Amino acid sequence: MISLKEPFWEKIWERISREGYPRPKPIVQFVDFYNKNYKDKEASFLDIGCGHGGNTHFIVEMGNKVVAVDISTRAINKLRSILTENKHKNVEAIVANIFELDFQAETFDCIIDNCSLQAYPLELVIEFIKKSKKWLKPDGRWYVKTAAEPYSMTFDMGAPVRISTQEDIGKMFEGFTGRVEPHLSCAIGPNGREFCNYFVGDLQVSGNNN
Repeated sequence: MISLKEPFWEKIWERISREGYPRPKPIVQFVDFYNKNYKDKEASFLDIGCGHGGNTHFIVEMGNKVVAVDISTRAINKLRSILTENKHKNVEAIVANIFELDFQAETFDCIIDNCSLQAYPLELVIEFIKKSKKWLKPDGRWYVKTAAEPYSMTFDMGAPVRISTQEDIGKMFEGFTGRVEPHLSCAIGPNGREFCNYFVGDLQVSGNNN
């Protein structure tokens, strides 16, 4: 099982920093999700496993509030540096293990997982998503992108990848409504440019979120 400790991820972000941090950019699928659900609105977001903040920067540039969380101090320090350079406010950047997080009920309009939870065991992820429901407002949403079969890379950024099935997605997001669809993306792996399959989901809290 992948380590839940910071040093594992620090090694990954150390390698990324040696190779040079790219300019953070939002994920195309997330931009589509945002424009569909939040364009011209002011909303609050939780970005889990945010890295150095491609989606976070986009969200705050659109005038929203973000709590951005990553277990890597190096990644969060880089995020804070870029936020300062761009004079971005309304972002709380936190170094934390996402599975130890807790927030007040109905804090967020949306929770974002861009290929973060795919590094962890399904049972742990199910419990986390179940707990997170109370953090969402009554009409709150989850955006998720996670690895699906067939997926050609064993490692993503040096981290093991758990491959989800449609049945796994149903277990993860029990109590939510919405759509989760297969998506083919291009990624850079150990062997260069590769095409990998993902599930991309737009899910909304259904009924009582307690």
